[in-house]
Amino acid sequence: MLINLAYCFTLKLKLMAKHTTLKRGQLLKYIGKRWRNLNISYPFMKFLGYDGNGFADVWVEYQGRLMLLALKEVELVSVAA
Repeated sequence: MLINLAYCFTLKLKLMAKHTTLKRGQLLKYIGKRWRNLNISYPFMKFLGYDGNGFADVWVEYQGRLMLLALKEVELVSVAA
């Protein structure tokens, strides 16, 4: 699957390329399939780290819970200047 590298300025989000390295504490937005306890009005979560098995999965904190998600399920929230 090709990743669109264009910036979405109206939403102030950018899609993550494979070379993007996340830093602990960065804000991510969930874009994957909905689950039961997902608060769709606040889909933002904090990046905690990569899974030990490569860069395909990430650990995040969402509403005080630790979760393991696929990297393709999140977008990096860019800071508006």
